[in-house]
Amino acid sequence: MSGNHNPTLRFMFQRGTDQIKELCDGLSNADSLRQMPLDHNCINYTVGHVIHYRQHILKTLGVEAFDWPEALAESYSGNIGTTEDALAGAGQGLTLDQLLAKLDESQALLDSALGSRDVGNFPETREFFGNPEATAADVIGFMSWHESQHLGQLDVLVQVLRLA
Repeated sequence: MSGNHNPTLRFMFQRGTDQIKELCDGLSNADSLRQMPLDHNCINYTVGHVIHYRQHILKTLGVEAFDWPEALAESYSGNIGTTEDALAGAGQGLTLDQLLAKLDESQALLDSALGSRDVGNFPETREFFGNPEATAADVIGFMSWHESQHLGQLDVLVQVLRLA
């Protein structure tokens, strides 16, 4: 099947990748792990959390090639809202440079998967946030929103870091 599948989703995920890389430009790994004067996640955790959930999107699209070990899932999967917990998880995860490389890898795989098959053509359903018959389009659409929520969070964290 040919054609430009999922152009809006492809654009949104590419834009998310570009924004994360732009926001993190010039930051060190130490910066990314720095405790902010907020009861919030650190930059490293927030970037890793986005990538962790991209792994779920890729699996929904049938892509198993993304290497995200269980140890990373434990470091970046929770909805941690306290700086101390986020720092502890992120500190056991990847460096900021490693995360940005994983972000690029996830983006290439997402773009390829979304470009080759329309999400509406995935007949399988799954349980997702209480909906027992969520489609791939439901899951990926929600995850796109989820990522944009964390992009806003990351923007605030980077601004606070640069003011400190």
